Amino acid sequence: MPIVSTKRFVLLTLVTIVFVYTWSPQPMSTSHHPAKPPLTIPKFLQLRRSEFTTTRPFTLTLTTWNVNGRFPDDVSHLLTPSSDLQFIGLQEIDVSPPSLLLPLDPAKQIKWAAIFQRQVGKGYQLVATKQLVGLLLLFFAHRKVVPHISVLSHSTGTGILGILGNKGAVAMSVRIYDSTICVVNAHLAADEKLVERRNQEYIEIGKRLEFGEEARKIGEHE
Repeated sequence: MPIVSTKRFVLLTLVTIVFVYTWSPQPMSTSHHPAKPPLTIPKFLQLRRSEFTTTRPFTLTLTTWNVNGRFPDDVSHLLTPSSDLQFIGLQEIDVSPPSLLLPLDPAKQIKWAAIFQRQVGKGYQLVATKQLVGLLLLFFAHRKVVPHISVLSHSTGTGILGILGNKGAVAMSVRIYDSTICVVNAHLAADEKLVERRNQEYIEIGKRLEFGEEARKIGEHE
């Protein structure tokens, strides 16, 4: 995926404002040719985008796995060693009934993070984690790009009573340079007969997940 970084934005914006202000449309002509619409600032910036942005290729690996409460002997087949970004979404890391009501125990999260850290190696850093009962999202990044990354996370339960965390989602809003992506790890209602319920949980997750002071939604990422 291409990652964007912005330069000289303020200068170009000032130039754009002057340009748009001075290039006002002429009075309506008596001819049959309609006047061209004025060039807006967003449109002008888009046309000149190549002058103040640079792009660079990035690779990422997305892994999802329902572990059914068990720890594996080997996870090497789940990852791509050369990826810049590694996201691992796990479901059912804790299937005990008390986990729904008791405070979050970080022990399993720590153990899972250690398992994948050993696999990705010293060239990667664990940037962020987010857990909701049995749901866990781990985010590793190559150390060379870690300084250019910021993360916001959120979670929501859609299970029992529509709020408990036996079902639901954990998510991360990730900014890399000046590009943004959103990664969601969801665990929805099982059984072939519960299609409508799964669809409703999907809709609720989309409504509830928001990131930062701007309350950015999933679909507002690139």
